[in-house]
Amino acid sequence: VVLPPVAVAEACVLLVAVPVVVGSFAVSLASSSNASYDRLAVVAEGVVAWRDRDHRYIGMPKYLLGGVLFQGPYKDVPEGTVLTVRPNARSRVYAIVERSSGGGARA
Repeated sequence: VVLPPVAVAEACVLLVAVPVVVGSFAVSLASSSNASYDRLAVVAEGVVAWRDRDHRYIGMPKYLLGGVLFQGPYKDVPEGTVLTVRPNARSRVYAIVERSSGGGARA
């Protein structure tokens, strides 16, 4: 799965791969920039969100639980970065992008 390039500098990109079938599962991620996503965690309540922050996810949707979270950088993903996710089995890949709000909340 090749995701569209990151369109806004300083975006927060959350990537979770969830296997569709039970069994052996592995997944890797390649980044076209220096944004590192080599730290992984199993999605569970209270999981650490980012590789460079102590923020934790609370109230995760049930469909993400048990998936593989790529703990990337917080707001340090260069514009134009392309992320490629390679699961070894059928899975759903969720990409959530949060743009910096410059100090004010935006919907």
